[in-house]
Amino acid sequence: HFDMYRSMARSAVDTHPTEDDDMADLGGALKYIHTEMLTEHYADPLRTTRKYGIDVLTRKRYKIKNTEALLKSPQQAMGEFGQFVTYDWGQATNPGQYDMFKDYGDFVGLQQGCGADMQCDVRWPSSVPYSWFSVGNWCPNLPWDKKGTKGAPNAGCLKGPDGNIVEGGLCPNGFDPINFIPTTEPTGTPGCVYSYGKAMVVDLDAMVGMTAQDCAG
Repeated sequence: HFDMYRSMARSAVDTHPTEDDDMADLGGALKYIHTEMLTEHYADPLRTTRKYGIDVLTRKRYKIKNTEALLKSPQQAMGEFGQFVTYDWGQATNPGQYDMFKDYGDFVGLQQGCGADMQCDVRWPSSVPYSWFSVGNWCPNLPWDKKGTKGAPNAGCLKGPDGNIVEGGLCPNGFDPINFIPTTEPTGTPGCVYSYGKAMVVDLDAMVGMTAQDCAG
C-alpha cells in the first residue's frame, strides 16, 4: 500500500480515473504548491482563485504491483518502480520514452526530487527526500481528449509489439469510489498493476488557517 498526493481543484476530485497523470508523496506535493502554485509575483493581485483553480490537497491509497518483466529490465527505477513519465493533459511529453511504453507500457513510475547528497531545489530546501510518481500509460502518446475510450480507442494510440494498443496499468474496477483502501488487488500483469481508493481531501485555506482568520467583514 502506498499513499500519493495531489493538489487540485475540489470540483475535479474523483470525477475521472487517475490515469496518464503525475502524483507525489506529501513532500513533493507541498513542494509543488510552494514553488509552482504560489508564484505571487506572476499573479493578478486582485485574483480570487489560485493558479489552475487549485484549492485542495488530496490523498489516495494505492496498491501497486509492477510486472516482473519491468522489474527485471533496465527500465526498473528505485525499488519496485519504473521510470517516471511527465504528463501534460494525459500525454507523455517525452517521445523518447515511447519505445519503453511499447515494451513495458503498464507500470507506475518514480522520480526523486533530490539528487545525490540531498541536492534539492534551492526554492524548497528539504532535510528528507521527496518524490513524484507517474501512473497510467494508457494510449500515452495522445492527450485525454484525443484518446477515445478503451472500448473504442483512437486508431492513433500507441501500439505494442503485438499490435494491441498500450492499455495502461489501472486494473479493471481499479478505482474504488467508496473505500479509501481499494478492494481490487493488482495482479502484476499487463493491464492491472495498480488500484486506488476514494480520495481524502483537505482544503488549502483550512490547512493554512485562513478560514479561522477574523477578517472584520
